[in-house]
Amino acid sequence: MVAMLDAFKRVAGGEGREVFLISGEAGLGKTTLAAETARAASDGGACVLFGHCEEDLATPYQLFAEALGHYVTHAPEEQLVAHVDAHGSELVRLVPALSSRLPGLPPSKATDADTERYQLFAAVVGLLAVVSQHQPVVVVLDDLQWADKASLQLLRHLIAADQPMRLLVLGSYRDSELSRSHPLLETLAGLHREHGVARIELTGLDDTGVISLMEAAAGHTLDDAAVGLARAVYRETDGNPFFVSEMLRHLSETGAIYQDSTGRWVTGDTLEQLALPDSVRVVIGARVGRLGRDAERVLSLAAVIGRDFDLDVLARATETSEDELLDVLDAATAASLVRELADTPGHYNFAHALIQHTLYEDLGLTRQGRAHRQVAEALEDLCGERPGFRVGELARHWFSATQPIDVGKAIDYSRRAGDAALGALAPADALRYYAQALDLYAKCDGTDPVLGIDLAVGFGTAQRQTGDPAFRETLLGAARRAADLGDTGRLVAAALANNRGLFTAAGTIDADKVEILELALDRLPTHDPDRALVLATLCGELLYGSTLERLQALADEALAIAESSGDDAIIVRVLNNVSFPLRVPPLLGQSLVRSADALLRAERIGDPVLLFWAAWQRAGAAGWAEDIDEMDRCLEIMGSLAEQLDQPNLTWVHRYACALQAQIAGNTEQTELLATEAL
Repeated sequence: MVAMLDAFKRVAGGEGREVFLISGEAGLGKTTLAAETARAASDGGACVLFGHCEEDLATPYQLFAEALGHYVTHAPEEQLVAHVDAHGSELVRLVPALSSRLPGLPPSKATDADTERYQLFAAVVGLLAVVSQHQPVVVVLDDLQWADKASLQLLRHLIAADQPMRLLVLGSYRDSELSRSHPLLETLAGLHREHGVARIELTGLDDTGVISLMEAAAGHTLDDAAVGLARAVYRETDGNPFFVSEMLRHLSETGAIYQDSTGRWVTGDTLEQLALPDSVRVVIGARVGRLGRDAERVLSLAAVIGRDFDLDVLARATETSEDELLDVLDAATAASLVRELADTPGHYNFAHALIQHTLYEDLGLTRQGRAHRQVAEALEDLCGERPGFRVGELARHWFSATQPIDVGKAIDYSRRAGDAALGALAPADALRYYAQALDLYAKCDGTDPVLGIDLAVGFGTAQRQTGDPAFRETLLGAARRAADLGDTGRLVAAALANNRGLFTAAGTIDADKVEILELALDRLPTHDPDRALVLATLCGELLYGSTLERLQALADEALAIAESSGDDAIIVRVLNNVSFPLRVPPLLGQSLVRSADALLRAERIGDPVLLFWAAWQRAGAAGWAEDIDEMDRCLEIMGSLAEQLDQPNLTWVHRYACALQAQIAGNTEQTELLATEAL
């Protein structure tokens, strides 16, 4: 704790951000250590923000939605106004409370999901930077082993961002629960390379530490018999503080130890006769059992809901009146098994994750499946046709219900959860839901083929957004199945999703993609706006294997349809796609006119990524025309946007373009430096 408080002093003094990652098994006090540090920092004037995760129940960006949501709800209005002036309404997607604090916010100017995601990341960094101008900020992120991938990506982005801020991040996780493929391992490896990141690994108490813990609880020094008990407890618990406390509570409640007339703890039997439970699960199970069968049934269903649970869901799942339920929960609270959250009446959580785990695992597989079904039906009853943010919970419970009759619902909710994750700019989480749905879909006979195509398009889109090159084959397969069904809409959706914004590869043609794009063109109506995008995409794909005449024809038709639509975003996308294939000496004049038009429209739209690519195309055309001043102006636009969004693809292209700029200026040393940075 001393090291973390020293770090806070450095942060508060303006020496830059620092990160402490606290690891250890459950029950060692990771959360307590972070909380005590945060409390001391708060006493020192810090703004403390807290976010936590639950196993299997994380929603996209849950860590930061919780942490920033509290701040936005209570922040001074002038700080929120300053943030919106710089970042618009991007944060509303993560923290809806912002629109309540500042009504009438303008809509996002982004026109695609990747742009929105990086604008959201920039908005989060920007908000914390604004707050830290007024007071140092401590962000506590608990149970990172259960964090959604979107939160982990945002955490890496925050720590790596160049923007100065007075920020201390305290993250806790259980290293014993990290498999080799766990996403947190990649995050930890990435953070390890960042300056100011330290790790603290907690271990259990030694026998002296257990004695000190028992003396602190008893309020007096231990006699020889009590010291012997402490050492026996140490041997059974390996010094885990939570296990030690639970073991002592169990011994006290069963009368195995008691306080004598002087207030000292003594045993009823000799130490040799004292039977200690062989695991904390036995201890927790016995404590729950002492509350009675009704309480055990209720708490077991609460454990199926999760570490956190709501009174209304539990009442419906257990078919118990709220009055009866409150009696059970009051007794469980008195036994330190659960606690009601002070700031959210009707919301409870288990006092420790191990209590919830024990209750859940003791159900057995068959009862777990039945309990998941009860909870799923209770959620459906509460949410109706619009589950909103709870769609992920419904997907999890129906998937775990396992009965064949429920497979249709499990697929449907998994698909809807995947759609919601894509909409929430969390493609890594969408991947998990779509994969879950596709796995179930593959096991069903006679399932709707259209559903299979929709699942594949969603899965392929999520693959592309997360950088998985397998997206190409996924979307080609979906497009072919749509073509076989005569479903033009889904054929086009799959074809357009199978594109990263530029041609597939330099120096070659992707014949499979070209085949699908040409098939889509054969089936699309003449004036359909999607036809413009398909034509422009095909023009880019044919860069290295078609005649100039055909490339011109594709571009001209695409631009005519786009202009007739009157949609500036479509026009700019078309112009950006066809600019590179048509940048040849005979068409230089046309390139200058079209690139100027694209840049002007992109500035009017305000989408930063559209503007970046328009500036890039304009810089290239200006360079060919020997208009170095215009090229430099466009590179400045690109640099500003690349810095603002901190998106690797944009940073790479900007460095590469600047290397060319340095080469033209005759500065070979700078050219080499920039080219190496781009690489």
